[in-house]
Amino acid sequence: MKDVTYVFLFDGVCVLCSRGCGFLSKHDRRAYFRIVPMQLAEARDWFRALVQSIQRGCEQYCSDSGRTKG
Repeated sequence: MKDVTYVFLFDGVCVLCSRGCGFLSKHDRRAYFRIVPMQLAEARDWFRALVQSIQRGCEQYCSDSGRTKG
């Protein structure tokens, strides 16, 4: 039973990206990856959440270390 699933966002318009994801999907026998084209609304929501998480982490780091944002 798998413990972790990784989300793999890719450019669904790019032929090279699509072929690479096909290769990944074919060889991902344990289903570690969820492959999602970034053009889907679902992917945009994940990306937005990721950016917000990074921003919160940076803000926390700056406040903990006494550094100014910038």
